[in-house]
Amino acid sequence: MYANPVTLTDPSGHDPWWCEGRIDEALCQAIWIVQHGGELTSYLLEAVYIHSPAEALELLRREYNIKLPQGYQFRFALHTSSALPEGRRIYGFGIWFWELNWPLIQYPPDSIIHEITMNSCTIRILQNQVDALLLDYGVYITDLAFTDFSYRPDDAAGVMIHEAVHAWQEDVARAHILLPGFPGDPSSKEWHDRYSNGMERQASSYALNDGRTRMLLWHKAIEIKNILDHTGGPKYPYKLPVGVP
Repeated sequence: MYANPVTLTDPSGHDPWWCEGRIDEALCQAIWIVQHGGELTSYLLEAVYIHSPAEALELLRREYNIKLPQGYQFRFALHTSSALPEGRRIYGFGIWFWELNWPLIQYPPDSIIHEITMNSCTIRILQNQVDALLLDYGVYITDLAFTDFSYRPDDAAGVMIHEAVHAWQEDVARAHILLPGFPGDPSSKEWHDRYSNGMERQASSYALNDGRTRMLLWHKAIEIKNILDHTGGPKYPYKLPVGVP
């Protein structure tokens, strides 16, 4: 106090000095800056991602206000995971409810299904529909969402918005099982096959027109191509709730 410390410290509060010397110094600084109103720059996102991909996803979710259905969460996965098709550059993916549930409808009560995890598929015996509902609420974002776009926050967030739309679509299928009454059966494989193109068009349209991101032109081109590749089939019949994803 007697040494006039205001001239020797950071009165702006923008320098988290306690992070200095830590093994995770870059991560510590990045998280502190973002949590205190600082901009989530490419440099900060890269620093967080290298130390903790899960924390990077959470920072992006909060920064861009990306909403998921209740119980869902973003998870990180490698695009080289054995659970994914080989040779495809997958930026994100979800675990569809109908993939987990529809065998139950035809072959109860002991259907064998594949449950996807971070790095592999595992076999699980389902005893009832409750098991199917609880199997997976993950929305997976792969390393390519960061590295292909040079850690640009807007591009990674664009992938997350696309996959969040799929999570809301999947939630419709879960709601049908819990509270029947939707037209048709959105939890069935047949229903999903009919509207799969429409669901992809809806997800890419939100990613392009959501207004929260400024994606690279070639990332926009990927979403536009996705719409063009899914031109057949009817439009997805359900609107997303206001304010999501």
